[in-house]
Amino acid sequence: MDQRVDAPDARRKAGAAPSARGPSRRGPGLAGRVLMLTAIFVTLANFVIFAPSVANFRDNWLRNRLSAAFTAALVLEGAERDLAPTGLPQQLLDSVGARVIVLKMKGTRRMLAAAELPASVAESYDMRDIAVWDSMGAAFRALMAPYGRIITVRGAAPMGGDFIEVTMDERPLKTAMRAYSFS
Repeated sequence: MDQRVDAPDARRKAGAAPSARGPSRRGPGLAGRVLMLTAIFVTLANFVIFAPSVANFRDNWLRNRLSAAFTAALVLEGAERDLAPTGLPQQLLDSVGARVIVLKMKGTRRMLAAAELPASVAESYDMRDIAVWDSMGAAFRALMAPYGRIITVRGAAPMGGDFIEVTMDERPLKTAMRAYSFS
């Protein structure tokens, strides 16, 4: 009496109801997959909005520092060295938030003010001609970099100069970018 009995037939004979779910599945069902896809697309959309936004914030912050350096350059260039108060360059550096301000004019680089010359500069940015992708990369490098870096920012110069260069601590920029990111 070798009689083979299939499992569904055996369940029916035993009085058990057939399973409504069918065979067990591995992995998420349709609702789980839709939820995962939604989460992925929302994350991508946030990144697509956040990356240019934080890069734009960084660029504007640096341009504001360059504008302050323009003003300092005008003051330092306009004031005769003998008539300028002795603390004027340091006051201008403090107001700009810079360590060094350099003006290149007609092929000559001139250090307008310097508090302390850094031993090395971690990164240099040229704000005269910056691409969107470069700006986004620089913004994320600034966010992820350790505190204590020194950066140099170069921009268009006043008075027909070639460029103005500001060397500064990155900490205030990084602090402002983090506050912007979490607001």
